[in-house]
Amino acid sequence: MVKPVRILYVDDSVLDRELVRDAFEQEGGRFAITEASSWSEFNACLAEGPYDVVLTDFNIRGVEGIQILDQVKSKMPDVPVVIITGTGSEQVAAETMRRGAADYVIKSTRHIRRLPFAIDAVLTRHRLQEQERKAVESLRESNTRLEKALEEVSQMQKRLIRKERLNALGQMASGVVHDFNSSLMCIIGACECVISNPCMLDKKDEMMSLTKLILSSARDAENIVQRLRKLHTNEDTSFSPVIVEQAAKEAVEMTEHKWKKQAASEGKKIDIEVSAPKIPSIMADESQIRELLINLINNAVDAMPKGGAIKIQGQQDGKWAMIKVIDNGEGMTEEVRQHCLEAFFSTKGKKGTGMGLAMADGIVIRHGGTIEVQSERGKGTTFVIRLPLEQPAARK
Repeated sequence: MVKPVRILYVDDSVLDRELVRDAFEQEGGRFAITEASSWSEFNACLAEGPYDVVLTDFNIRGVEGIQILDQVKSKMPDVPVVIITGTGSEQVAAETMRRGAADYVIKSTRHIRRLPFAIDAVLTRHRLQEQERKAVESLRESNTRLEKALEEVSQMQKRLIRKERLNALGQMASGVVHDFNSSLMCIIGACECVISNPCMLDKKDEMMSLTKLILSSARDAENIVQRLRKLHTNEDTSFSPVIVEQAAKEAVEMTEHKWKKQAASEGKKIDIEVSAPKIPSIMADESQIRELLINLINNAVDAMPKGGAIKIQGQQDGKWAMIKVIDNGEGMTEEVRQHCLEAFFSTKGKKGTGMGLAMADGIVIRHGGTIEVQSERGKGTTFVIRLPLEQPAARK
């Protein structure tokens, strides 16, 4: 059963109250009327609420409808108030609406008969306004939550950026350690060779060769520092003509301690063959190309625990210099092949830093080239490097 609309009606005129009561009674019980004829009765009835709407005459003995309106708004701010006025004054109507009245009705027989419809309209409008207010409030709350969420996302993004920067610095530091270690191994290997064979001191040609090897390794270490400085100061990397076959032979010579002497001490034999006569000189950073090949040679040696062979081949492929580093070692699983160029990825346990191939990949990228890994478990590995013959845009 539908609950009747609860109306508090304030009017000091008995006749007018009868007219209004009769108009609502014609609606078959849709309205429940509580009447008050004075300010004191009005306050007593208001305290006994609640009501759906308050209907009040504008002029009551000792009080104005505006006061009734203000009292309702202070006690029940969500209850609409309808003013009945006998003046028909636009000024009175405007003032009541300005003070918060929901509507006003002219006190005439014709208008009073239509009071039920006016009340229905007021309640419908009030209900829509309340729904709109709640929708706006909900939207504001949603916007507030969204703003907080966006702020959290922004802060998280900043934290992630800081984390990525730290990761990048960590990778750079690990790469520097790895490259310095490669240069130092060449220097240490040459020095150990002289110490273990003192008679070499009397052989000028061999001593000169070792001295050049030590000098070249030291300069490569110096270039690592220069590269870091250029990264910090945003200077461009400078390129000069590099003969790939010569750089490959130097890389082989600089890693001889690892693939020849160290391998022999472990009871295995590794052969390295270099063949890249058909590649014209490329525009590159010579120390980085040598570093690239050193990393690939070292990786190949580590992949051949029982010994084997490494081939460094080169040829021109259109506007590209194509270099292949081939070994007949253990090869990689598909999962390892897909991740082997990632920084810190290693299958060597504590013996590996996981930076050698990542540094090689970085060098290729800085030179505007590509690196492809071809490998199967038990069938060896081939690294295919393509570098542009012409000088690419300088990369950091």
